[in-house]
Amino acid sequence: MQMRVTLQNRAITLQKAIRDHSSDTAKSTEQIASGKRVQRPSDDPSAVRQSMLARAQLAQTEQFLSNIDIGLADLDMAESVLSQISGRLTRAQELASSASDGAVSTSARAAMALEVDAIIDEVVALSNSQFRGRYIFGGENTLQPPFVRNGDQVTYNGSDSGTLRRISADSPLVETTSSGAGIFFVNRNASNVVQDGVFAGLVALKQGMETNNQQTIVGTISTLRTELDRIVAGRIAVGARGERLELTKNRLQDQQLQLIDLKSTLEDADLSQSITNLQRQQLALQASMSVTASIVPTSLLDLLFS
Repeated sequence: MQMRVTLQNRAITLQKAIRDHSSDTAKSTEQIASGKRVQRPSDDPSAVRQSMLARAQLAQTEQFLSNIDIGLADLDMAESVLSQISGRLTRAQELASSASDGAVSTSARAAMALEVDAIIDEVVALSNSQFRGRYIFGGENTLQPPFVRNGDQVTYNGSDSGTLRRISADSPLVETTSSGAGIFFVNRNASNVVQDGVFAGLVALKQGMETNNQQTIVGTISTLRTELDRIVAGRIAVGARGERLELTKNRLQDQQLQLIDLKSTLEDADLSQSITNLQRQQLALQASMSVTASIVPTSLLDLLFS
């Protein structure tokens, strides 16, 4: 009776050892095949929770980085357009300075007026620049041209505020597409016709040249200088927002790398360690099976012939 109990205990112990070693071997084999340390939540519940949190933070960070890249592209486009407009205003100033000379003939001023008229068309076209299929100076209204010229009048169809983007969880929204208001003009009437600014200054210069009015032409020189300063200020503001986005982008990229590293630590298997574990577990399994094969049959024979 005692022998039967002893044999049964040995069999149970050896069976458990074989089962445990088989499970460990299968787990290490699975880790090596998948490259993942945790195959199912029950393997390490704490690591799974941390991994899910890291994945959520990583997805959010990647979305912020995408917002920043789009914002930087928008701001780069705006800066380029404002630079071109600055060049056209500089040319208009040169024409105003030349036409202000009392010795300039009526015909010469008329010819200059044609060039200023072309400059107005160019500035309207530039202020209606599109990027990614959206108008960059329409503020929140990005689907229709913000500026429309009708003779010597220019109307503004955009909004008074730009498009804002979220660039991080802990910072205010940043304007990445601008309103034409405040850059190209300050005031407009009830019909949205601009009353001052770049277009009003250029139109006044053209009309002064067309009517051969030297006094009007002289008056536009300081006006155009003021409007050029406004455009330059707009470029500076765009550049400052771009710099802010770049700084935030650098910080988020560092955070992204840290999250990727944390996620790898929590999820990825150490292949060299897993291979070492597998070899050790296979040896332990073989040893258990060998012991079982050598002990159980002998004990059964002993039991039969006792």
